[in-house]
Amino acid sequence: MSGVVIRFRYSAWGKFMVVLAVTIRCRKEKVEVANNFFAAFVPRARSESGCVQYDLFHAKDDPSVFHFFEKWADQESYDLHSRQPYLIEFRARFEELLAEPNRVLYLLPI
Repeated sequence: MSGVVIRFRYSAWGKFMVVLAVTIRCRKEKVEVANNFFAAFVPRARSESGCVQYDLFHAKDDPSVFHFFEKWADQESYDLHSRQPYLIEFRARFEELLAEPNRVLYLLPI
């Protein structure tokens, strides 16, 4: 999950919060494997320091499409999250699991 990170003042701690949405389209034959693999991310990420919100969704009309919605207290927390072993493993499994590159949107409040 890489890209340009946009920061904004949004957290109660007075730091710049990182908010992002990640869309992942898995190979049709890997949906069940991906579902189990991604579902295991949620409790791990939520237990990380600086995690404000970390949710996983399926697209209603296509079970091969997953969406992560993440909020991190600051850039340091997000950077540490990005270096977790389970995300390193995920990046190593891109070719096996993904039908196309994942899309990362960094979000700003209105």
